[in-house]
Amino acid sequence: MIVRNKYLFVTLIILLCGPGIKLVAQHVNNKTAKSVSPQKPNILWLVAEDISPYLACYGDSTAKTPNLDRLAREGVRFTNVYHVAGVCAPSRSALITGMYPTYLGTDNMRTQNAFPTIGIPKYSVVTPPEVKMFSELMRRGGYYCTNNAKEDYQFEALRAGWDQSDGIAHYKNRPPGKPFFAVFNFIVTHESRIWTKKNDPLLVDPA
Repeated sequence: MIVRNKYLFVTLIILLCGPGIKLVAQHVNNKTAKSVSPQKPNILWLVAEDISPYLACYGDSTAKTPNLDRLAREGVRFTNVYHVAGVCAPSRSALITGMYPTYLGTDNMRTQNAFPTIGIPKYSVVTPPEVKMFSELMRRGGYYCTNNAKEDYQFEALRAGWDQSDGIAHYKNRPPGKPFFAVFNFIVTHESRIWTKKNDPLLVDPA
């Protein structure tokens, strides 16, 4: 979802680990420090996984998401966007590099968190030297880049990719006046949560 403002872009990435589309939304917020140059707006990237387009702004009434609905009203929704892999980690490798998993060798789910008990070894894809995480390029351009905290790109994150990548990473840690690119990952909707919360009652009436 995109709204014109010169200070802050808010980007919502909805990853689908399975058949479906990947929705990419951008929004701009007025409430940020005006010390940042209009040519380098702050960028906040929010990631939610496996929720599909089951949102009111896409015509579904199951979940109540007033803030996302507001973003949709004030911005632009993408309705024809396609993903390059049907599972999360290969999709993540494409998002962070802008390259097809089939080119990088990151299309085999899963590599870094493999299953040795059934004969699948753990390994990290070695990306070609010309491949850069786009956050590395943003750092070169003067941005303070943080990731809180999920990586899982099918390859070891490049050290130059982030100023900070851990559970306490935050744009508030940046030097004064420096523009930021900050990623926050919400895993509560990830498909894996179905199994970790298998004994919890359903929050939505199946009827």
